[in-house]
Amino acid sequence: MKLSELIYFYEGDYISHTWYLYRGIGSSNFMVIKGDSQVMIDSGITSGPHSRRIKAQLKQDGIKPGNTSTILLSHTHPDHVMHAKNMSRKNPLSFITHIDGEQMSHRSSFQFEAHYNYPEFVLREIFNTPVWMARLIVRTFFDFDYIRPDRKVKDFELLNLGTDARIIPLPSHFPGHIGVYFPAEKILYSADLFDFRVAEGGIINNAQSSYSSAFSDIKRLSGLDVEVMVPGHGRIIRGRSMVRVTLDRIMQGTHDYQVLIKRAVSGPAAGRTLSEITSSIFHDSNAYNLTARKIIIYNTLTHMKSEDRADYTLKNGRAFWRA
Repeated sequence: MKLSELIYFYEGDYISHTWYLYRGIGSSNFMVIKGDSQVMIDSGITSGPHSRRIKAQLKQDGIKPGNTSTILLSHTHPDHVMHAKNMSRKNPLSFITHIDGEQMSHRSSFQFEAHYNYPEFVLREIFNTPVWMARLIVRTFFDFDYIRPDRKVKDFELLNLGTDARIIPLPSHFPGHIGVYFPAEKILYSADLFDFRVAEGGIINNAQSSYSSAFSDIKRLSGLDVEVMVPGHGRIIRGRSMVRVTLDRIMQGTHDYQVLIKRAVSGPAAGRTLSEITSSIFHDSNAYNLTARKIIIYNTLTHMKSEDRADYTLKNGRAFWRA
């Protein structure tokens, strides 16, 4: 989809198998800047039911992925980089990542250790399967040689990608996670700040996520003049008013995590497990989003615990939470 004279948008998709381990197994959205030197922002995954649709859209727009010279990565989760790695095997590519995400970009073993660095009793609830099996599956599917960045950018750095592009730090999702703002076109790529198919608030769905940072990330985007917001997953948002409404919705949803959790573990409801709390807050979970939702709730609970507003008791290897 053409967004401006040079900027194009392509929507990823989600693989609908029931054996999900985490949300990243669905392809991210990605963008293409069709200038003298073709640049991509993220790359998604080419396998899955969406691949034929995207190939047809690229052909219609006259874009050949093989002509890409540079890929700017919002972060190095597999759903954003796997196609980039495949492309690099066929043609020489230059990769750009944020300096804070560099160490994660070339460690093939980081997916489990960084994404799921939780106590064993938490992992058992998150996966609802033996932890050794979860580790085996994640490493089998995502243990490949990761991206080595050719250039490392810093917060608010201005890049020339055929048109000016400003790096916007959004570390609440993951260290080195960035958005990309095109001031001339008033287009913002917000990457994985939110995904309404998972939750109403910020996507703090891994062990490196930060609940408190989500609020400053949202405020940072609120200060930009944006007419089109492109998320890392899902449909684009058009119009200043709708962008504002969306950012307000994310802010409120992030705040509401605590409100809903407190309600779920107070009074007679005190002493609930992570799974029970998640089920009481989200009534429509499926194989795609259940794991992510559990992690969001757990990260919020640990934030509340750090402020003495929640705590848990361990019994038989399970944590029972109370406000």
